[in-house]
Amino acid sequence: MSKFPIYRVSGTQDLIIQDNVTGVVDKGWDEIPNLGRCLVKFGDDLFNEVWKEKIASELAASLGIPTANYEFGELADGQKVILSPSYLHENWVERSGKLCLIDDLQNLYTIENVFNTIEPSAISYYPDIILPPNIKSSSDFIYWLSII
Repeated sequence: MSKFPIYRVSGTQDLIIQDNVTGVVDKGWDEIPNLGRCLVKFGDDLFNEVWKEKIASELAASLGIPTANYEFGELADGQKVILSPSYLHENWVERSGKLCLIDDLQNLYTIENVFNTIEPSAISYYPDIILPPNIKSSSDFIYWLSII
């Protein structure tokens, strides 16, 4: 018996995938019973991806760090999918990490570009979040995570 539920997704991959959702894997939004509006991710080899996102989500939750939640899902045909309930508040717009980096940058995923994207001026925190001591920026937070 699994500790984590597997949610049934009633839509099909063709109906769920949307052109306006960017990223490496096919994905789209769908209404999932007991979860609400969820981002549904598809892929040929999602097994490792599912567990990476689920473990990161559970670890962040246990540390009290706000993050997207990830759940396991399955289509009627048995295809495994990743579900991420929407964390967007009303009038918020989703923007992928790649789009945050795309401003005429030749090599999007360089260390320098990633750190420039997550500098304090580029991010905001939830009003009630309590950060660990000595965390003044996102790069401090990433360093803190790497040493715990």
